[in-house]
Amino acid sequence: MVNIIMWIVALFWVFPINKWSIKYSKAKAWCISMGIWFVCMIVFPLFILKPKSAIGPVIMTSILVVGLNALYQVIYAMISDCVELIV
Repeated sequence: MVNIIMWIVALFWVFPINKWSIKYSKAKAWCISMGIWFVCMIVFPLFILKPKSAIGPVIMTSILVVGLNALYQVIYAMISDCVELIV
């Protein structure tokens, strides 16, 4: 169930990451996305997740997918930039 929710919510992260890529750069969009993912990985387990809480993991996974989107969306978008710089 969490995976289904995660991938549905991941679709909503595509648009902010795309705007960050256009406004700043793809590298900065990747850093912002992975920064959000990193902070979420630290903050949620230490302070927010409680035993027998059902909503905590759902919220955590909804935020964590920004890191997954950065891995799939931004990295593959950078390939064409790297090829142009190398050639």
